Amino acid sequence: MNKFKIIKNNGLSYFWIKSLKGQQLNMNEVELLKNNDFNGLIPVLLKQKGSTFKLGFNVTGYINLATYLKNTVNKKEFTSLLNNILSTLKNMQNIYFNYKNVLLSDFKNIMVNPSTRSIYFIYAPIQYFDNEISLKDFFLKIVYNSIFSQEEDTSYVKEYISILQKHLNFSTFELEEYIKRMTVSIVNNNLAEGINEEKEIESNKNNIYDPLTKSGLVEDEKKEPVAEISNIENITSTQDFSEYTTILGNGEIIGTTRLGADQEDEQNFPYIIREKVQERIEINKPSFRIGKERSYCDCFISDNNAISRSHADIITREGRYYIVDDNSTNKTYVDNRVIPILKEVEIFSGTKFRLANEEFIFYID
Repeated sequence: MNKFKIIKNNGLSYFWIKSLKGQQLNMNEVELLKNNDFNGLIPVLLKQKGSTFKLGFNVTGYINLATYLKNTVNKKEFTSLLNNILSTLKNMQNIYFNYKNVLLSDFKNIMVNPSTRSIYFIYAPIQYFDNEISLKDFFLKIVYNSIFSQEEDTSYVKEYISILQKHLNFSTFELEEYIKRMTVSIVNNNLAEGINEEKEIESNKNNIYDPLTKSGLVEDEKKEPVAEISNIENITSTQDFSEYTTILGNGEIIGTTRLGADQEDEQNFPYIIREKVQERIEINKPSFRIGKERSYCDCFISDNNAISRSHADIITREGRYYIVDDNSTNKTYVDNRVIPILKEVEIFSGTKFRLANEEFIFYID
């Protein structure tokens, strides 16, 4: 496995790939990447010393995909993301670049321009290089690492997953057709919203408030004011190459609210017990990550090297709960059975699960 490292110097951040013994470069690909002739791939800087080499990629100003997906995405943003990725992969295929040379397995190695939201890949022009993840698993990993807006119908997410899981062998054709349908749906919705907005404006012209007569719109009924949810905390996430303040989640309340005798609201979240130390950990986000990498995990396990950097996610959706293994090294077990990689497995109050050799119990209050 090649070693990757981000080095900051004079305000610039470079992602470096160090060669392994006996590895050879594909010089045609190097020249294409050096000349910045390919949109969607970050240009390469080559440093050679004898039979060894280093490949550098300027990632200054980018955020990584793992960070980007911690923000809520809606249908339009999700479609744009997929279309961006698929277009780049297809263009690569047209000039005989192999997707296995793209660093896909770790979302920290995929870059996003925060202003345009365009995806940029790091391509290693090394012969016989393998990114160790299939395209099917890569596209599934995107959905399992995304937090979707609950303000719209999310049935498009289920359709996306069913397309990817329909066949053993993955084909981009059905995914392309899915993106086309999604795009048409978004355009039609925008048109419908525009028509409704015009009608509302026209209607309001006939109901202009007159300050002299104090007349205007009449409410159908008197409504009680809705209590506002306040004091939502910002969580600061430190990245490998920069610092950003990220609001994790979308404000969705995933626990249950109880009214006590004094009628004060009390938020109750599902939680897990870490058996080793009897620690209680609240699952207070729709997508809650457990692992040993402090910078992008919600539950940070620092004292167990068997746990992967990003080991597993607990997903909350429509009052149900699921656990997903994030392609961990030492696997995730539910009731002593290993679960498939990147596949949601439903869990219930009292479910016991194990990350490598670390045992937990999931509870719902």
